[in-house]
Amino acid sequence: MELYVVRHPPPDIAPGVCYGQLDMPIRGDVLPWTLQVRAQVPPVERRYSSPLLRCRTLAHSLWSPAEVELDERLRELHFGNWEGVAWNDIAQPELNQWMMDYARQRVPGGEGFPDLQARVEHWLEERHAEKPDTLAVVAHKGVIAALRVLNGQMTLAEALKAPVEYGEVVHLRF
Repeated sequence: MELYVVRHPPPDIAPGVCYGQLDMPIRGDVLPWTLQVRAQVPPVERRYSSPLLRCRTLAHSLWSPAEVELDERLRELHFGNWEGVAWNDIAQPELNQWMMDYARQRVPGGEGFPDLQARVEHWLEERHAEKPDTLAVVAHKGVIAALRVLNGQMTLAEALKAPVEYGEVVHLRF
């Protein structure tokens, strides 16, 4: 199975704000992002997207909305109590505790990476059962990290540290 995973365009939110599952539009026009992604993603059998607006907007610009399946499991990590809060305003002891083991630690009131990885793995298992040759997904950096780990392409530590630019297409083979 060939999987083309696209990170959404930049969200329209102030820099330095924790936004995980906050639903906000993209900053600017979707057309340049659409053209950039179209140049890198070949025709595919199935198309999926996180339901969050920043992903859905790009997915619906790339393909007809009727061709895109929105899936809750493709949402970004839920940052719980920190959603919409400037990173600098998060209580330092809470933030420090999470930063010491962010690969396993849950965010207060939210998820940990194992939670995100479990839901992405469940989504991926369903896709394997369907046996498509090619898929495209518009999602988030955390989802891309989980898919890289599940693919064996990277360790968890590597995947969480690997940069993924807005609009970047990551090609994975399963």
